[in-house]
Amino acid sequence: MEIRLMNKNDLEQVRALIYKSFGRKCQKSYKNTQSTFTIVASADDEVCGVATIYVHNNDLIDEKDYFVSNLCVEPTYQRMGVATK
Repeated sequence: MEIRLMNKNDLEQVRALIYKSFGRKCQKSYKNTQSTFTIVASADDEVCGVATIYVHNNDLIDEKDYFVSNLCVEPTYQRMGVATK
């Protein structure tokens, strides 16, 4: 299994997985930006997990904080450590 940044070739599989997991309310355009990026887990050239990472600049201590959101795993890959990775 590979964990990597999402690329444009993953977009349709990511949208399908998000829709299956969360429904229509989370259907949005997933992009990698300076403050947000999306990672995917892939196995056998199929996206089996996705998570959005939000980056927050903490100016008080001059560090970045990272928050995981919209984490979902394809049902056939659940309980196999995908989300843990």
